[in-house]
Amino acid sequence: MMEEKLYFKNQLEGQSNDEIILFMYGELVKMLSHVRVYFAENELGKRVLTINKAVEVISTLLSILNFEAGQVAFQLKSLYVYSIRNLTKANFDKDAKLVEEVQQIFKNLYEAWKEKIARDSEAAAMPGRGKAAAGAVSQRVLTEESKGEWYG
Repeated sequence: MMEEKLYFKNQLEGQSNDEIILFMYGELVKMLSHVRVYFAENELGKRVLTINKAVEVISTLLSILNFEAGQVAFQLKSLYVYSIRNLTKANFDKDAKLVEEVQQIFKNLYEAWKEKIARDSEAAAMPGRGKAAAGAVSQRVLTEESKGEWYG
């Protein structure tokens, strides 16, 4: 467990808020891929443990939302709560389809966040506009003081 926390800390060191969120989305997609394999192989212990880890990551994403950022934070909250509910239900009902559905949500979020980061980078590179343009293009949902709390 300590090695896992160290891995996450090293991965996130020096990353922007958006890069941390992108990383977390990617890790969730990987975890949920493993859960689907554990369902297929009837690996109850591994399935339960990995679903619990995924719920913990989603709960962390939920806890660091900055609702002052606007409507996007409220939409993400709904997706996170829905995902936690479905993963919990999948675990109790032994329903791999619910895991697949949540995995698809986070695949979509991963791709959307990756595009957002690219747009922000392009806006920041525009002459005379700099960081102000990047801030105008996207709303931040991760508060600065919460960066890194989830792996500590």
